[in-house]
Amino acid sequence: MLESGEFFLLKEDALRIVDEVVKELDKLSIYDENSVFELYSRVHVLKGEAGFFGMMEVADILHSIEDKISQVRDSKVPLPPEVIEDIKKKMLFIRARIASARSSTIDSPQNLKDYVTEFFREYSAVLKKKINFKFEIRGDVALDRYAKIFPDIIHIVVALIRNGVEHATEPEATRISKGKNPIAEIKIDLEFWEDVIRISYSDDGTGFPPDLLEKIKKEGIESVKGLSSKELPTVHSGRGMGLYTIHKIIETRFKNGKFLIESQKDKGTSINISFNL
Repeated sequence: MLESGEFFLLKEDALRIVDEVVKELDKLSIYDENSVFELYSRVHVLKGEAGFFGMMEVADILHSIEDKISQVRDSKVPLPPEVIEDIKKKMLFIRARIASARSSTIDSPQNLKDYVTEFFREYSAVLKKKINFKFEIRGDVALDRYAKIFPDIIHIVVALIRNGVEHATEPEATRISKGKNPIAEIKIDLEFWEDVIRISYSDDGTGFPPDLLEKIKKEGIESVKGLSSKELPTVHSGRGMGLYTIHKIIETRFKNGKFLIESQKDKGTSINISFNL
């Protein structure tokens, strides 16, 4: 089990997200689709990281906040002031919890690799998925050049792993019934080439639902926000926000972002991401 402090390799970034949520919560007093989805996305990121790294009480609180935002999204009815104030109080508690946690740093490519690999082991074990995971880092990783973007890189890689382990990877019995190797495969390559970052993901899982893939090709990644192939949300569920979260990170933090998805039913999926500093 990871120590809870290890989650806060992203401590400063997590605190920034908390502050953004608190600042934007009053927008739930009127219905605005974009504001609702932006708040939902930020809370979703915090909930996922807290749950995966052992802070389950924080994850449970964020899950309840996520449900309130979902109610606004689905009903298009704003939240009353007292509910918004209650959410603010919960977020302030979460901020204090984060601020008081032990922080860690990533100071080498090997530490980054170890961090991601350990996260994968923890998450796949929680979901009881048997997966052969390969994660490679290539290129000249000059820390003075790239260290400041490591939190964003980790958010992207974590989101890819979440979608791969939970949504793409079938249960062992299902894989056997399809004639597949009972042990699934997920591979991620992270490449640093001067100002260009490339992230390549592949799995041998169930593939994207054809209608969802077609929607992405026609309308872009933003068209999938709020959609999911998983019907029942849990504290670990993707809720259709994984791809949207990655898209928003690339769109808002970097330049020349590209996002290519290829998928075949029951054969697997490949996702190629690139962007400039």
